[in-house]
Amino acid sequence: MNPLHTNDVRGSHAIHDTAPAARWEDAFLAGNGEYGIMVEGGPHRERVVLNHHRYVLPNGTRHLRAAETADRLEEIRDLVLAGRAPEAQRIWAGGEELRWTQSFHPGHALEIATPAHGPVRDYLRRTGFDTGEITVDWQDDAGPWRRRSFVSRADAVVVQEFTGPAAELRLRLTGDLPGCPEDVRHRCTAAGLGPGRALLNARATYPPGLGAYGFEAVLLVHAPGARIDTDGDVLILRGARRVLLLGKLDRHEDPGRRTAALQRALDLLPADYDTLLAAHTALHTPAYRRAALDLTGAAGHLFHLDDDWPWPAWLAGADWLLHPLHEYWRTTGDDEFLRAELAGWLIEAAEFFEDFLTRTDDRGHVVFVPSYSPEIAPEGVAGSASVNAVMDVAAGRHALESAIEVCEHLAVEPAAVARWRALLPRFPPYLVNPAGRLTEWAWPGLDGNLDHRHVSHLYPVWPLHEITRDTSPELAEAAHRALAGRGDENLSAHGSLHRALAAARLRDAGLARANLLKILGGDMLFRSLMSSHNPGLEIYNADAAITLPGLVLELLVDARPGRLDLLPALPAELARGTVRGVTCQGRVTVEELAWDLPAGTVRAVLRSAVGQTLDVHCRGARRSLVLAAGTAEAVVFDGL
Repeated sequence: MNPLHTNDVRGSHAIHDTAPAARWEDAFLAGNGEYGIMVEGGPHRERVVLNHHRYVLPNGTRHLRAAETADRLEEIRDLVLAGRAPEAQRIWAGGEELRWTQSFHPGHALEIATPAHGPVRDYLRRTGFDTGEITVDWQDDAGPWRRRSFVSRADAVVVQEFTGPAAELRLRLTGDLPGCPEDVRHRCTAAGLGPGRALLNARATYPPGLGAYGFEAVLLVHAPGARIDTDGDVLILRGARRVLLLGKLDRHEDPGRRTAALQRALDLLPADYDTLLAAHTALHTPAYRRAALDLTGAAGHLFHLDDDWPWPAWLAGADWLLHPLHEYWRTTGDDEFLRAELAGWLIEAAEFFEDFLTRTDDRGHVVFVPSYSPEIAPEGVAGSASVNAVMDVAAGRHALESAIEVCEHLAVEPAAVARWRALLPRFPPYLVNPAGRLTEWAWPGLDGNLDHRHVSHLYPVWPLHEITRDTSPELAEAAHRALAGRGDENLSAHGSLHRALAAARLRDAGLARANLLKILGGDMLFRSLMSSHNPGLEIYNADAAITLPGLVLELLVDARPGRLDLLPALPAELARGTVRGVTCQGRVTVEELAWDLPAGTVRAVLRSAVGQTLDVHCRGARRSLVLAAGTAEAVVFDGL
């Protein structure tokens, strides 16, 4: 197979390949967060897969809810504390069997057939990240050919254009896709709509009685000057040098057909690729360009449970999900969002822990029981429902502290704030085992598996900043020993990246690098740059693809309100580089960070949205800056 490149000769933000995808996982990707396309790029037999974020296979869980066992909570707590966790787990499961989540499935594929006119030359398929556009170019004896496609952020439409010699073009929609469930029924049609216009339609129905009806794709074809014929579900275009396809996708909860409504929406769009692309890139490109890095080189409800998986005992979920929104507010200062959307959720999460923490130990600390460190049990005891999982303890503390912070900022709920402040000192302390490692449960006698892919007990390290080298050095060292001593189990992407993120927070560049290389050196990236779940390209999975950019930023910048750390965990290979446009907690933006470690210099340009004093740290050196609102300030570290 020919080589894959990460940018073209013009140095733009793109990948390109000199061969079509040999399998669907290597198809190039574009999307707008709702629709997605996968372009394989075959010159004479093209296949473009059409996906939608709501394309999930109903399995009867739509209206399923967790078993109503709240009235037995005290009985469950007693059983866990008595070492009878399996009995507690059976009660909490309420007799339910494990129900898997509704699995994602592909939608339909557009198949495009063109005749061969001699050998293919100068083939290139390309994804431009700054535009979200995929292009496929080649030449043969008939002349140059080009296909362009993107998914519009502005108009929620799949846009495709084909240009080339006036040859025959055959188009059809099909539901025959790898991974498409066998019991989903497809009906695909092709029809002319008059001079230069045609319609491709694909409707699919799910098995009845499982919670949804089906899904649909409608493609409006503009082919000026073409002769249009059909052969069953195949649309045949002859004589067109330019063809535009506009596509809408939908998922139906009931048998009502959406074809006419989808077609009307397509009829309202301009039949011009460049006009639609301009509207899309006006939204996409600024969002993509907000940050830059140069390294001088290349809703559902909880039902996923049974006797063995006590997910109702996982108490950290709400804080885990709300934390990025809390970070967003700390980064932007968006008080309207805080007041209208976020504050109520943070208060409710704090109230949950306030209501839940009714048991105390013999030292007066509240007891988190039942509690669960995800997918792992303490060694030497029965069951995995347990006591004082560190992730739960950290999440509870953070939930109360976050609620206190926003309530005081908004000057609301003073009585609740007083209660939460009184509760926090009663939280159990973290424990360190004889080997000097932070234990996974803050309960005497409980310790964990050293070879599990999860490191949930490092939640106070990452994503929180509760345990840090500067504020709690002894706990940070215990957390570091726990991290360094953890095995890899199955080398899953999320496990390695979670370790790398925690290592960056603990300022261990070598350990962060080693875990990063488990991904980059483990045959875990398809030619599309989508990632796999396990080494050897096993399981098409986005965990690494969506985490790697965040990990790289964690190696370069770490921010808390009032403090900024530059290059906290920089691997040795990245001795020179520049990053721009990094927005941080505390309403500071790193407009540019440039470093040249062989020369011993680091320079940062910082802009704060508010006036503040900021402590800036870089590889053992410290500067204190007084930043005026809206004014850029440079800070330079020499002799590093």
